[in-house]
Amino acid sequence: MPKLNSTDPKQEDSLSVLQKQPDVQNIKQNNIMFAFDGAWLPSKDPTLIGPTNFQKLINMRYTDGGIEGVTGYTKVNTTPISNYVNIKNGIHLQTENRTQKNYVVVQAHDSSGNGRLYQNQTDIGSQGDFETTHIHSDSSTNLIGRFSKAPSGNIVYCNGEEVKIWGGNESTVGSVFTTTDSSETLPIDITERIINSRNNSDQRFTYDQSTRPNLTILTTRAAKGFKFYIHSGNGSASSLTCRYWDGTQYTAVSNPNDGTSSGGAALSQTGVFSFDDTVGNVKLHHFEERYLFAYQFELSAGSAVIYEITADYGIQTPTNVWDGIFRTPIQAQVYTAADTAWEDFSLHVGEASTVGIPVGCILDGFVATNDRLILMFEEKMSAIKMIMLGNLINKIGSTATLKYWDGDTFTSVGSTFNDGTSENSATFAKTGLISWNPPNDEEKTTLFGTSGYAYEITVDTTLTGTKGSTEEVVIDIISGVPAIQDIKTYKFPIQYKTKLMLACYNEGNEGNRVDYSEDNAPDIFNGENSSVDGYQSIYVGGTESLTAGAQLYNRFGSNLFSSLILFKVKELYLLTGDGPLDYRLFPVSTTIGCPAPHTLATAEVGFELSEDVARNVAMWVSNSGPMMFDGATLKPMAGLEDYFDPNESVSVNFDVLDTAQGWFDNTYKEYNILIATGENQTTLNTWLVYDIVRKKWFKKDTGTGDPVQSGFSVSDDNGDQYIYAGSLTGTLYQLENGPSWSDSPITNVIQTGDFFPSKSEWDITRIRYLKFVSRRITESNAYVNMYYLSNTDDDGGLNVTFRDITSILANSGNEGSSFIDVTTSLSNSSNEGVIWSSQPAQTLDLSISSGLNRLTRTTLAMNQTAWCHSFKFEFTTSETEKGVEPIMWGIIWEHVRRDDEDL
Repeated sequence: MPKLNSTDPKQEDSLSVLQKQPDVQNIKQNNIMFAFDGAWLPSKDPTLIGPTNFQKLINMRYTDGGIEGVTGYTKVNTTPISNYVNIKNGIHLQTENRTQKNYVVVQAHDSSGNGRLYQNQTDIGSQGDFETTHIHSDSSTNLIGRFSKAPSGNIVYCNGEEVKIWGGNESTVGSVFTTTDSSETLPIDITERIINSRNNSDQRFTYDQSTRPNLTILTTRAAKGFKFYIHSGNGSASSLTCRYWDGTQYTAVSNPNDGTSSGGAALSQTGVFSFDDTVGNVKLHHFEERYLFAYQFELSAGSAVIYEITADYGIQTPTNVWDGIFRTPIQAQVYTAADTAWEDFSLHVGEASTVGIPVGCILDGFVATNDRLILMFEEKMSAIKMIMLGNLINKIGSTATLKYWDGDTFTSVGSTFNDGTSENSATFAKTGLISWNPPNDEEKTTLFGTSGYAYEITVDTTLTGTKGSTEEVVIDIISGVPAIQDIKTYKFPIQYKTKLMLACYNEGNEGNRVDYSEDNAPDIFNGENSSVDGYQSIYVGGTESLTAGAQLYNRFGSNLFSSLILFKVKELYLLTGDGPLDYRLFPVSTTIGCPAPHTLATAEVGFELSEDVARNVAMWVSNSGPMMFDGATLKPMAGLEDYFDPNESVSVNFDVLDTAQGWFDNTYKEYNILIATGENQTTLNTWLVYDIVRKKWFKKDTGTGDPVQSGFSVSDDNGDQYIYAGSLTGTLYQLENGPSWSDSPITNVIQTGDFFPSKSEWDITRIRYLKFVSRRITESNAYVNMYYLSNTDDDGGLNVTFRDITSILANSGNEGSSFIDVTTSLSNSSNEGVIWSSQPAQTLDLSISSGLNRLTRTTLAMNQTAWCHSFKFEFTTSETEKGVEPIMWGIIWEHVRRDDEDL
């Protein structure tokens, strides 16, 4: 071609034409790759979160390298609980050194709101059904139960109207004695040998009918059976009978069944002697300075070597048995009719003295009927112990009478009175215990300037004794055994250190009250180290009811602290200390509380609150959203603001916020909450999860699977922890177990923010190509759908699905079909391709099921022009643990023009 010369007239026209042609510039194409390492930010507008964060993240959890699919759940019970299908709550009771070690207990409602407790004895992590027979029925409808572990291997259940305690089918007995007859003569205490599981020679005892045919077992609760562990069985034809103490005598149990009998010989094998539950029938029995429930066994013939006995108490109200500490009277006054005067011996009877220098309560010549001894105590009594001073005793036949103050007058305790000081028909003739069945109408009174419970003792014959002589009658020490006060009804239980705490006594209009047991004794709510029925109860803040509480352990500096956090709806308090002498209560917040008590959970993982500060935390849902507290700092768990904004469509239904559920998954270090979102929604339809290590939220959705409605932690015998979750179908599920929602597929959803490739909102850009990279899986029908969305329009854009072309060509019979881009698929070294529909593309499939490469990738020509762009990725799997693990995605884009639509 000849060179153009601008000075050549002949070429002027040609040059002019060229110069008039428009300049054509190459449009620069840019490429960007993104890892899936952002965060779900549902409460921010998607145009503000960029391409690396997510406006939707469903069933995808965070990892150190990005995200991966969650695992599903499997059924614990393949046969649903009949009728009582709404599983509200649950707890795992784990016992040691027993035949049955695991009990999972759930509260379930029927369609009318009737509640029952059912137990499942299957090993943790294994499938097995609940026992057909329930262990408890709630007293009223629509009661929401709360569970807690309790000291000494127990669990406690409260529902606002009832308190129940249970330790499984085998619990430790209180005391065991052998006696020579049914009158419990010459008792020998064998408790230490019989309450442990050791089968050593020094830990057994021989139960021999010929020498000691009777066995007295004392318990802290009413029993319905005892298990006898036999070392050497009885070989003689025999029977074993059982009686319980009914308050005045031993009475035969109903419907006894001797599981120790074989071949007509009782106690010939290890087994359970069971009978009808004695709750309400068996009474406390004063025996050998114990005050416990009593059962008496009698063997008719032969002998057996026993090394352990356990009790089946059944689930029941805690009994508040005596703590074993005698009470000192606050008044000990003797009235002498001859002198018409009272003599005060209150200080005298509190300390021991000697015969040489007697200091005690002097009853010399105590006149029948006219003279009287008044004793007062701070608590109601069931017995009074009289320790006589040496031989300074009454030596004449006389009968004592004991009366209590009923509010109007002193009234006899009646025929249940037992005078343990009587010998040869003479009262005050020896050291002993005066006992009776406590009446129900006893009232406090004020005497001698002191308020308390008063008891009057008189005699029917004048006692011996002359002051100053060797024939005096002196009681050296007087002490009492308290009557047992019934446990009140509370809304929820807590274990704090070694104490069982019961909180929110609404029925007594003391919703801010907390009562607590003795250490390691959930059956004892009396004594100086307990709350003593209001004397030492903890009252939290104003009269507003408590809603929840939990124990929290942490280290601050060089100090270690276990504290108790207590909530009201809009208040938070912190309790420290070990007992009533050093309990200290601190207000933490008067605006942030816990209206959703079932969401309270603790995490012992060292949450990083700030740089170089990591602590255990408590988490719960407040009215303003999830909160976190480490014992010092109260902090919101940000990210879910829209869910707690009543003006948003996704807002929680605040009317049922108290039904929300929450738990901490220690394996994945995730806090889970279930809330009811949407107007008038009452079912817990939204499942949100917080990764406390990475401080990010994501969402779970069971799709067509059974939606879970509750969750709680369990652990197997090796200490591995799992989460069991209740449903609305009577089925309990093991979470994070299996590739599906119990055979329903898991759908994972990822949607990026609405992003601007040029990082400028003033540009219109075109996406030319999309690249997607994922870890390959082997599931044959796995797929990922990709959706392109433009200009913030959730319904606009191009829907595409990617599939591995090799699998299609091999299985569809469509090799070479006109709608398959065979060239693209075969030229790609990793055998990936694109299926186009005959119309403008709406779906595009890519299976990631075949091939040997670790990763699969695909590039799609997009050619989509918009102001802002977004991509949504959906995966559905049902056979692969954790489903799909996307690695990265990227685009090639170009600038089109300035966005001047509104200029």
